[in-house]
Amino acid sequence: MKKILGIIFILFVCLINFTSAEEVENNEPKDTIATSFNATQAEFLEANLNASDKIGDKFLTIEELEKLINDKFYLKEEGENIKAENIQLKEILYTDKIDSEDNRQIIVYGKDIDDDYITLYLSTFGDEKYQETSLCIELNADDINKIKLCENKISNTFLSFKAKPHITTCITGTYKGELNQSKRYKMVYKALDSVGAKVIEGLDESSLISVSAYSPKLKDYIYSGDKKMNLNVAMRYNEYENKTYLWMATPLITTGY
Repeated sequence: MKKILGIIFILFVCLINFTSAEEVENNEPKDTIATSFNATQAEFLEANLNASDKIGDKFLTIEELEKLINDKFYLKEEGENIKAENIQLKEILYTDKIDSEDNRQIIVYGKDIDDDYITLYLSTFGDEKYQETSLCIELNADDINKIKLCENKISNTFLSFKAKPHITTCITGTYKGELNQSKRYKMVYKALDSVGAKVIEGLDESSLISVSAYSPKLKDYIYSGDKKMNLNVAMRYNEYENKTYLWMATPLITTGY
C-alpha cells in the first residue's frame, strides 16, 4: 500500500509541475498567499507573521531597551480611527526581562492598534569584540484580509531602524472531518496551481502531506539544495478534533504541524 501511495504521489507531483509550467508575470500581487489559501476552500483559522533582523551595533542597557520600546511601539494617540503605518501597541498583556552581563532581552506581548496579538522580542548582547541589538516581531492576524496590512506594518517598523528582514507568513486553516488522500492531493494541487507554483520536493505519509514549491509570483525565496522554494503546504488529520488541518507558508512553515 505504501508503494502504491508513493507512486500516486509522484504522479501527482508530475501533474502539478506539468500543469503549472506556463509563464506567469514576475511580480507580487497584494495577496498571493491569500489567493493560494482561498483556492483550498479551507476555513481560515489564523495567520502568523514573523520577522527578525539586526537593528543596531551597540550593546544596550536594560533601561535603553525599555526606552526604545516606549519611543517606538507605545501608542501615542487615542481614537477609533487612528491608522498606523508602523507597529503600535494598544494593550500590554505580559512582559518579561532578562538582564545579564552579556545578554539582555525584553519580551512584550499584547495587542496592537488593529487588535491583532503581537509579541516583540528586543535583544542585545556584546563582548569586547562584537555588539549587536536585534528585534523580532511575531504578529497573529485574525482575518486573512489583514495579511498584507500586517506585512506592511512589520516592514515599515523595521525600515524605521534601517533594517529589511524577510517576513515568514503562515496561514492555518481547517476542514471538518477527515479528508481522504485523494481529496488532500486535490486541495494541495489547487493551492499551488492558483499561483503558478512548481513542486520542488514533497513528503507523503499516511497522516501527513507536505509539499515545498516555487512560485515566481512570490518575490522572496530560499534554496533547497540548488533549487529555489518559497511556498510550503502541509495537511494533517487531527482525530481528537475530527478536523483536517492545512498549513500554508512562505517561504517555509516554521510552526509545528
